[in-house]
Amino acid sequence: MEEIRKLRVKFIGVCIILVISLIINLFLTTAYANKDKNQKTLAKTLKKIEGDYDKLNNMSQEEIEKVCDLYYENKLKRILSEEDLGFLAQMQWEYELLINEVPVTSPIEYVKGDNLKVTLIERRNGEDALPKSISENGRITGTDENDKLEDYINAEFHNEFDKELIDEGNEKKITFNFSNIKKGDVITIRLNPVLIERMMLYERINLKDDKIELIKSK
Repeated sequence: MEEIRKLRVKFIGVCIILVISLIINLFLTTAYANKDKNQKTLAKTLKKIEGDYDKLNNMSQEEIEKVCDLYYENKLKRILSEEDLGFLAQMQWEYELLINEVPVTSPIEYVKGDNLKVTLIERRNGEDALPKSISENGRITGTDENDKLEDYINAEFHNEFDKELIDEGNEKKITFNFSNIKKGDVITIRLNPVLIERMMLYERINLKDDKIELIKSK
């Protein structure tokens, strides 16, 4: 991933150099082509070139990054397969399930206290080394606006509970807050199989199905 990040920086630098070179070449070519024309025509041409340069000079940082990302994206697609790009994009995102701020360790968790918080976190893993259009495909939801992270996790409890979503761009949190939990109460957290695979819960905690049970022990 570090090599991909360096490659991106290199391509952005090349992109900027190419844009500057294009302006210089355009100026020289136009000046040469009009060397035998009258002064009025040459002045008109130079004014147009100046306008094009001003347009580029006034581009926002976001617009410049979009141009460079597009250039970088096209280069990556030429040297890497779609499968490889998908794998790299997934590496940009990590998912974590917390029970009272502690990572889940078992399909059945025994909890204490009258209140309980369950949090699913989606976060960008370190510095983004890929163009946004490719990186976003690494999310579990991809780029489908109708596919929501909150649909990948659900909770079942006999009492009412709160569900909160916080979206900070590079990090999303879905939190379930339970209260008035009695001894012997069971809270069931159901997870989409795709999410389970991404978190490797089948292997990490020996999960057998799509649910984690939280049992109030005291």
